[in-house]
Amino acid sequence: MDIQATKPVSSVPASPAAKEIADQGAPRVSAPPSPKPEVKVQPVPVRDLAHTVKVVAEQLREYLKSSERDLEFSVDTGADTTVITVRDASGEVIRQIPNEEALRLMRRLNAESGTFINVTA
Repeated sequence: MDIQATKPVSSVPASPAAKEIADQGAPRVSAPPSPKPEVKVQPVPVRDLAHTVKVVAEQLREYLKSSERDLEFSVDTGADTTVITVRDASGEVIRQIPNEEALRLMRRLNAESGTFINVTA
């Protein structure tokens, strides 16, 4: 008896899709889903970004003044970072980001950076 010439028989009736696949002799492979269209984000020019930051900072400052608080932005050159200070109506510092301890650590790391390698000519 030639086993390859016989077809397997099942007691469960086949669905129309299964019959179609069996008739073709090879399983169907569905096409991969089409890729989603790419969303291209346009870079914001630095000039516009700086202007936007100024406007938002001014809006925050006005809001905080209405709540008797003041917001101050400054640059700490030793730590090479921006410092944000929130003050109350009397001028006392309520909060500083980053705090003084973090600024000291940044200043120290910046001062010591590059000292691990000793290059001589």
